[in-house]
Amino acid sequence: MRGIIFLPIFLAVLIAPVFAVFALDGWDYYREVTITNNVAQDLTDYQVNFTLDTANLIAQGKMRSDCGDIRVTLSDGQTLLPYWIESWSNTTCNRNTTKIWTKVPLIPASASTVIQVWYGNSSATSMANGGAVFEYFDDFDTLNTTYWDSIGGTSVGVTSGYLRLYYGTGTPWYAGVAHTFPSAQNNLSFTVLWRNLGSDPSTVSDPDRGGLGLQAAGIGTAAGITVYTDIIRFCVNNALVSSINIGSNYNVWRKLEIQMSGTNVNMLVDDVLYYSASNYNPSSYPVNSVALSIAGYNHEEHADWFFIRKYTFPEPSTIVSAELIPGLQIPDAVRVKVQYLDTGAISYYSIPIVINLHPHRIGDLQSGN
Repeated sequence: MRGIIFLPIFLAVLIAPVFAVFALDGWDYYREVTITNNVAQDLTDYQVNFTLDTANLIAQGKMRSDCGDIRVTLSDGQTLLPYWIESWSNTTCNRNTTKIWTKVPLIPASASTVIQVWYGNSSATSMANGGAVFEYFDDFDTLNTTYWDSIGGTSVGVTSGYLRLYYGTGTPWYAGVAHTFPSAQNNLSFTVLWRNLGSDPSTVSDPDRGGLGLQAAGIGTAAGITVYTDIIRFCVNNALVSSINIGSNYNVWRKLEIQMSGTNVNMLVDDVLYYSASNYNPSSYPVNSVALSIAGYNHEEHADWFFIRKYTFPEPSTIVSAELIPGLQIPDAVRVKVQYLDTGAISYYSIPIVINLHPHRIGDLQSGN
């Protein structure tokens, strides 16, 4: 075995560059989220989402059990961005695939931008705010009668944080809420978390159903997703285009989403794309309103939340980095000279040093305090 001599050389620190990562004061961990714009135009104030394994982070003691310490910032680690954590049946946190939405000021055309997600502050409380993220957001804590108009009958209201739609008997055999836009809409995505509490379709002649519809005024449905207790149907250009059976929908929360961009329309259930077409006709079937409604007798259905966001095709993609610790990194801070005794050969090795500092401590270092 060759003998070696270690000769540390510390003068290298005098010429080594310093890379600063400014910490969000009070937070211990962060990850970088790289967002790539896949279209040749700038996207401004655009809503994107990324997933985080909050269950694992909570188990490790790195995150509050309610995810209240999550924050999203620009790449400077200081400028806060609005965010909202997507919930399923009142469960927003402690999941392996927690989905976090934010609104990014600018994603350059055919390029990438980086934001940061922070966690690791046991005293923080949630700042999640869907209203600050989306074009329109409703979690149905109350019924926003300024935005929504009741349609049909018998009962429309809010119960336990849900929009509750109930229809009894008689005409017009449907109930719901609708919002009319000032002009025809396109390049948007409409999403609702929906639950069908209807009857067994085999026992009724007119099965209970409900869901999300985009309406062309006085003409029909531009695009819609209708949830029956046994199947889900898709409609485009006021015509039934497809049906799926993914198991019983009774008392099961289903995430329904309609994405529209020009003549392209996508329909997703529980984040899975089930129908896609490029023949949507916005001239003949303009989107003048959006409706959440039910049809059938003596049953009710619920909506947990609803939002509208910007949409472009293809959408931006996101990549979340491994966990990072904020601080100052001094590359080549220590160089080690290794000389082998038997041959006299010399090798040099660099050892980087990371110093964890919060912004107010950097000022102390610069002043020599």
